Amino acid sequence: MQSGFSPRSLITATDTDVIKHYVRQGLGVGVIASMAFDEKDEEDLVCLDASHLFEHSTIHVCFRKHKYLKNYMYDFIELYCPKLTRSAVQGQVQLSPTLL
Repeated sequence: MQSGFSPRSLITATDTDVIKHYVRQGLGVGVIASMAFDEKDEEDLVCLDASHLFEHSTIHVCFRKHKYLKNYMYDFIELYCPKLTRSAVQGQVQLSPTLL
């Protein structure tokens, strides 16, 4: 990195598709979550691992209280975090319904 480097401008966007569009338009570089970079992006974008530059972040899985969860919802939660099995989620809901 150059000594004394500072960006000339900063654009923020909450949608990764918008960030990738800005990069494709030549507006600079973008920072996105690794899961937002997919195979079709490899055609015209390069993804470099920058995880060492950022703190680990906690992400929450949320759903409505008293809402019946369908099988695919449990599957998604477990895919996202393998220790959150159907029984673990149901147990947490029964133990701490006010936390959801």
